[in-house]
Amino acid sequence: MESQDRRAARTRRWLRSAFLELVLQKPYEEITVQDITDRADTARITFYRHYRDKEELLLDCLEGLYEELSQHLPEISLESASDPNGTAPILLLYRYLDENFQLYRTLLGGPVGALVERRLRQYIAEAAISAISAIRKDVQAETLNVPLDVLASQIAASFMGMILWWLENDRPYPMDYLARVSHWFVMMGSQGILGLPHALTPPSLHS
Repeated sequence: MESQDRRAARTRRWLRSAFLELVLQKPYEEITVQDITDRADTARITFYRHYRDKEELLLDCLEGLYEELSQHLPEISLESASDPNGTAPILLLYRYLDENFQLYRTLLGGPVGALVERRLRQYIAEAAISAISAIRKDVQAETLNVPLDVLASQIAASFMGMILWWLENDRPYPMDYLARVSHWFVMMGSQGILGLPHALTPPSLHS
């Protein structure tokens, strides 16, 4: 049973890798299941044992991204959240998108852009909920001025808007600076809810 599980995981890795390679070479809407299985050197029936269609394969690729990033999220405290020039947790996502710039610019600008954006926004919202819980361990969700899921959704929308602008404009500023600016905007908007210091200074472009 364990060998079968390893074989299935290996097959899914091959299919994901083949699909992502193809996305960089041709429009998403033109990629067929046959293209994917040819690139992965496997059979169509094998593809359908694991995925219903290429959209489900795309979602699996995004799930893999979230799992990988969530394993490396740093611990967050009130002090680190308030430091304008510290390492912003969102930097992990910026770094990943920078390393895979062409792939995500292609995906976000294509017919599945709304799907990819929605999933990334959901992931950021989930990470925000974890971060808020870490920053304010003594605060129960029901004591916040707004519901926790509403706050997390607003934070995710703010981060996602900055990320999309950065990608669409060919990364005009360094990713570490944009990550800190994004974090600062979010903290400024949330300081009353989270009890953060009021004197939050903006990050320096040259720090």
